[in-house]
Amino acid sequence: MFALVLSVSIAGAADFVPPEPVPADIQLAAFRDLLETKAEFVRCLMTNGFDPPPEVMAQFRSNLIPVVRGSECATTHHGAFRRSDRSPAELLELSAVHVFGDAQATLEYVRVRYGMCADNGELSLRRQGPVWIVYARAPGPIC
Repeated sequence: MFALVLSVSIAGAADFVPPEPVPADIQLAAFRDLLETKAEFVRCLMTNGFDPPPEVMAQFRSNLIPVVRGSECATTHHGAFRRSDRSPAELLELSAVHVFGDAQATLEYVRVRYGMCADNGELSLRRQGPVWIVYARAPGPIC
């Protein structure tokens, strides 16, 4: 019995395919689009369950509302909060990027706010010159 369970577990692990990494320039465009200027919460950024690269985080140092790495935050049934001081937060996570050629991309996002429902959706981006811009947002269901 143990050998059968072990072989099934190993076979299932072999099927795991890690998500495609989200390029830093696409992360930057997506986070800029999703960060609302009127938010009163700390913003926590993640991509595929990991912190964005330092070059992405550096772009948000001068924000009036603090922007921190996702690993500095957590979620509960009340929503997101910053671990260090338990202050209310908004967690934004990007995932499932699909790049088409060198000028089109889509990616999914999830946003969890303290004391509120989560929402999700898909962003459509295109390259304009050297930068990516979000040209469409398709919101998903809200809880």
